[in-house]
Amino acid sequence: MSMRIAMLDPSAFTIPYDAHLCRALAQAGSVVEFYTRPARKLDYFPKSVYDSTIVGEQSYDTVEHFYRVSEQFFLVAKFPLLKMGIKGVEHALNMVSLIQKLRRFRPDAIHMQWLVIPGLDRHFVRRLRKLAPVILTVHDIKACLSPSNRLQTAGWTSALAEFDGLIVHTKIGKQSLVSEGIKDSKISIVPHGVFDMSLNNKHAEGRSSHSETWNLLAFGAIKPYKGLDVLIRALAELPKLVRSKVRLIIAGNPCVSARQLRSLAVECGVDDCIEWILRFIKDDEVPELFHRSDVVVFPYKSIDASGVLMTALPYGKTIVASRLGLFNEIFQDGETAMLVEPDNPFELAAALATIYENPVWARKMGHRSAELAKDVCSWDRIAKQTIAVYRRVTKECM
Repeated sequence: MSMRIAMLDPSAFTIPYDAHLCRALAQAGSVVEFYTRPARKLDYFPKSVYDSTIVGEQSYDTVEHFYRVSEQFFLVAKFPLLKMGIKGVEHALNMVSLIQKLRRFRPDAIHMQWLVIPGLDRHFVRRLRKLAPVILTVHDIKACLSPSNRLQTAGWTSALAEFDGLIVHTKIGKQSLVSEGIKDSKISIVPHGVFDMSLNNKHAEGRSSHSETWNLLAFGAIKPYKGLDVLIRALAELPKLVRSKVRLIIAGNPCVSARQLRSLAVECGVDDCIEWILRFIKDDEVPELFHRSDVVVFPYKSIDASGVLMTALPYGKTIVASRLGLFNEIFQDGETAMLVEPDNPFELAAALATIYENPVWARKMGHRSAELAKDVCSWDRIAKQTIAVYRRVTKECM
């Protein structure tokens, strides 16, 4: 029997994930309404989310319910406190009106992807639970890894306790929540799927020699927890011969000022080795970035699951990542990727130097990582597992 699912991501924090999951749930026979903010010009997967009708596929409906007022006033970006206040008030009003909409939609389950203001949202979760079981996908175990204000983290653990069910992507994520006092029985592990960025089934292979520039790629929104400072310091520790060949491409929209990173690169004497692409990267630009890269680097200081990793895997590039979260669970060190201790530029530099000196072995690791993408849970299977969570939680709430 099909289910009626209300999916919520008010601020559209994970548009690619939302799009893939909603489509897969719809394909599995569920009736899905996705509630989010209005589309912006610079959004990942805007067509996938906001124009979800695809020929030959069961579609889902997108409702631009949140922040319809504050999204129109771009000038408030110059006044952060004003922006925060306007959005906070509108968030509360939107949640109240959402409850009215959901009464009409009559969902079997309400699935939230993020908590925007945990301390406030917990009160609305209590009201939503009167309509249907409420489930949250905990993408970041430590609330918001790069909070712009305290409201994004305050009341996090107590808010989690209000949900009927929680979904995490990794075993270590579940362990972390249990250590925070969340009941084991409330938590389900549902894997993170691979993102389709229109690869056209074409993978660029690493170069067999080092006569050309050796390209490293650090991709994705620039945030402190991603450890770009560690990567810059690691460049400075590379042997001179390797450093003379290296080109590090840092590509992503800065969510914090990149001034300190650029100053650090100058201080370490490696600024001439770095190509800075500090802006929003459009969907159609993503494949080219990966195709011209030899190594993709994830020097993260903290992480559970990673959407960037799920974008990178199908390209078959050599991967160097911190021994954390999903990286530690999915990769076998030295076989499918090189894993290093987080926040350790010396170990990261040694790993990069080893890869440079062993290009054939490095390419084999890249091929094996691409094979992992085939083994990662398909979105069809993820949808079935997610629906199973909905049904189990619904049964427990009866």
